[in-house]
Amino acid sequence: MPAQTVEDAVGKMSSMFTMLDYKYMYMQTYSASMDVPGQALCLEYIDHDFYVFRDSETNEINVLYKRNHGGLGLIKPEKA
Repeated sequence: MPAQTVEDAVGKMSSMFTMLDYKYMYMQTYSASMDVPGQALCLEYIDHDFYVFRDSETNEINVLYKRNHGGLGLIKPEKA
Protein backbone atom coordinates (compact mmCIF):
# COMPACT_ATOMS: atom_id res chain seq x y z
CA MET A 1 0.00 0.00 0.00
CA PRO A 2 1.57 3.37 -1.02
CA ALA A 3 2.27 6.02 1.62
CA GLN A 4 -0.25 8.83 1.81
CA THR A 5 1.08 12.18 0.62
CA VAL A 6 0.40 15.48 2.39
CA GLU A 7 -1.67 16.59 -0.60
CA ASP A 8 -3.84 13.46 -0.31
CA ALA A 9 -4.37 14.07 3.41
CA VAL A 10 -5.30 17.73 2.85
CA GLY A 11 -7.67 16.74 0.05
CA LYS A 12 -9.44 14.22 2.27
CA MET A 13 -9.68 16.72 5.12
CA SER A 14 -11.11 19.47 2.90
CA SER A 15 -13.72 17.10 1.50
CA MET A 16 -14.96 16.50 5.07
CA PHE A 17 -15.92 20.17 5.51
CA THR A 18 -18.17 22.37 3.43
CA MET A 19 -17.59 26.12 3.54
CA LEU A 20 -20.97 27.72 4.14
CA ASP A 21 -20.11 31.38 4.34
CA TYR A 22 -17.23 33.83 4.03
CA LYS A 23 -16.84 36.97 6.10
CA TYR A 24 -14.45 39.76 5.19
CA MET A 25 -13.45 42.37 7.72
CA TYR A 26 -11.43 45.53 7.46
CA MET A 27 -8.98 45.26 10.37
CA GLN A 28 -8.46 48.91 11.28
CA THR A 29 -6.07 49.97 14.02
CA TYR A 30 -7.96 52.39 16.19
CA SER A 31 -6.14 55.37 17.62
CA ALA A 32 -8.06 55.08 20.90
CA SER A 33 -6.70 52.19 22.92
CA MET A 34 -9.29 49.65 23.99
CA ASP A 35 -8.39 47.05 26.58
CA VAL A 36 -9.69 43.49 26.75
CA PRO A 37 -12.67 44.40 28.99
CA GLY A 38 -13.67 46.94 26.34
CA GLN A 39 -13.41 44.26 23.65
CA ALA A 40 -15.47 41.93 25.87
CA LEU A 41 -18.21 44.56 25.87
CA CYS A 42 -18.10 44.59 22.05
CA LEU A 43 -18.43 40.79 22.08
CA GLU A 44 -21.68 41.09 24.04
CA TYR A 45 -23.21 43.28 21.30
CA ILE A 46 -22.56 40.96 18.35
CA ASP A 47 -24.29 37.67 17.55
CA HIS A 48 -21.14 35.52 17.56
CA ASP A 49 -19.14 33.54 20.08
CA PHE A 50 -15.95 35.33 19.05
CA TYR A 51 -14.66 38.80 18.29
CA VAL A 52 -11.67 39.45 16.04
CA PHE A 53 -9.81 42.71 16.58
CA ARG A 54 -6.47 44.37 15.98
CA ASP A 55 -4.65 45.25 19.20
CA SER A 56 -3.99 48.98 19.16
CA GLU A 57 -0.70 48.62 21.08
CA THR A 58 0.88 45.72 19.19
CA ASN A 59 -0.99 46.05 15.87
CA GLU A 60 -1.53 42.26 15.94
CA ILE A 61 -4.79 40.46 15.30
CA ASN A 62 -6.33 38.86 18.40
CA VAL A 63 -9.44 36.75 18.94
CA LEU A 64 -11.62 37.04 22.02
CA TYR A 65 -14.03 34.13 22.39
CA LYS A 66 -16.69 32.74 24.72
CA ARG A 67 -15.54 29.51 26.37
CA ASN A 68 -17.93 26.53 26.45
CA HIS A 69 -17.64 26.27 30.23
CA GLY A 70 -18.12 29.98 30.88
CA GLY A 71 -15.84 32.97 30.82
CA LEU A 72 -13.78 34.33 27.96
CA GLY A 73 -10.59 33.26 26.22
CA LEU A 74 -8.08 35.38 24.31
CA ILE A 75 -5.98 34.12 21.40
CA LYS A 76 -2.87 36.20 20.77
CA PRO A 77 -0.12 35.56 18.22
CA GLU A 78 2.96 33.85 19.59
CA LYS A 79 6.16 35.84 19.50
CA ALA A 80 8.76 34.31 17.18
